[in-house]
Amino acid sequence: MICKQVNQSPGRGNTVTRFRHLPASTEYLVLSTQYFPCNRNCTGPPNFFSVLSKSLTRSICLSVLLLLSQAGFAQDRLPWERQTTSPDPVLRPPSGPLEILDLFDIGPSQIESFVGGQSLTPGEEDVLIKILYHFPRLGLDNLHRWRRKDTGFDALAAAPAEHRGQIYRLTGRAKHVERKPLLLEQQELLQFGHYFLVSVELDQSPYQALVACRKIPQAWASEERLDEPTAADAMFLKIGDAASAGPPLVFVAGTLGWYPNQSNARHHIDPSQLVLAKLGMDVSLWDEIRDSKEHGLGTADREAFYQLLNTLAKSNPPLTTHHAPLNVVALLEEAADHFGDIVSVEGVARRVMRIEVNDRDIHSRFGIDHYFEIDLFLPLGEASLHFAKTAKDQQGPTYRNNFPATLIASELPVGLKEGENVHELIRAEGIFFKTWAYRSPFASQFNQLQPAPLFITRRPQIVARQSTANWVTSGLVLLALGIALVVAGTIAWFYRRDDWAARKRLRNQAAMRPDFSGLK
Repeated sequence: MICKQVNQSPGRGNTVTRFRHLPASTEYLVLSTQYFPCNRNCTGPPNFFSVLSKSLTRSICLSVLLLLSQAGFAQDRLPWERQTTSPDPVLRPPSGPLEILDLFDIGPSQIESFVGGQSLTPGEEDVLIKILYHFPRLGLDNLHRWRRKDTGFDALAAAPAEHRGQIYRLTGRAKHVERKPLLLEQQELLQFGHYFLVSVELDQSPYQALVACRKIPQAWASEERLDEPTAADAMFLKIGDAASAGPPLVFVAGTLGWYPNQSNARHHIDPSQLVLAKLGMDVSLWDEIRDSKEHGLGTADREAFYQLLNTLAKSNPPLTTHHAPLNVVALLEEAADHFGDIVSVEGVARRVMRIEVNDRDIHSRFGIDHYFEIDLFLPLGEASLHFAKTAKDQQGPTYRNNFPATLIASELPVGLKEGENVHELIRAEGIFFKTWAYRSPFASQFNQLQPAPLFITRRPQIVARQSTANWVTSGLVLLALGIALVVAGTIAWFYRRDDWAARKRLRNQAAMRPDFSGLK
């Protein structure tokens, strides 16, 4: 598809830029907050399903036998015996990661196989790889809830066996990355090909951590030596090689976050990203959005969406005094280069909806139970945008004067109400999240999806309506009054001129009267 920007000012040339084709058959999600807890890589291996199937079969058989025995006992009751009902089962959350891992055939014997004071052995690495495979099933909300805040790293070093399998929040600086490939048999079984061992210098601690994880920021993959701020919720396994100067604390995690404090143009780290990282936003989450091919909001966007919404909800604007210029064509054409840009968004809000968030993990981690979706129109000025399959195609949609966009807000300002027929000029300091696509009546006429930049903010502001239209209206009123005064003055002057002529005639007539004073 081609996005053609035509500048209508005289004397300026036309510029043509290409825009990725959005297939009409693509399905999309309209800001859905319902997501699957695991992605497609979470599918269990064949041996896991066989074990789980057998255990489920045994559980079902036992349940059926129990129900039959209770039914038989109920038939033997005497009529006057009081009927008793069993209370509903109480579902409790898992007490720790080991309870969940035990369900996937990683029991206490395998966890206890980790021996402290030595490097990872082949047997330990086999168990580690299985833990890495199932680690996403632990759930981010559980990892957040299981964090141990009452135990320091000194306690882990002194009694590692007592703290094995506990979750700790690691913060520090990543110093070294080693890529560890899996055997071909393991790759076919577990559906991933490698993992990483990352050395982390822990903050405010003499210890170093050796963290095994399946995913690291893409900017780190090509560098063995680095010095980048990082953080992760990780499970403690053991003490590392005692022969080294300082034996590391060995952990396993799902991923390592990235909170850079230096600009890096090659990896899209600019002042806007540094501001977000300082506020607690994991900027490596943009990697998943760049890799995602979804036009709507999907699982790849979920963590970044809510983490950014939570980060902005806890911050006080303005985030920066230097906002990137808002270029609609650049956001449509080169969206990946602008993820996280802090821009000033101004447009006319036409619809405001409250979106309820029913995800339990989002409630527990961020305290978010709703947000607001604002559909607005961004002004294009004198330019127009035309979308077509070829440069000569005139059949695609053309946007003049304004272009649709979406603004996500944690709060609404006083005076901006929810509704379908809103017409308020608003302004916000927004973070560009992505360009998404949805079905609209206008774009559907051309068998296309409607692309729109999506921004996230804390709270927009209503702009006072002292606009050009008001000045034009006032000028027209003043012009009409001026014309009326001129017309009235002209009419009055004509009437006054007739009065002057009549008076002159009377004076002339008086001067021409005959003189009879000589008659006697």
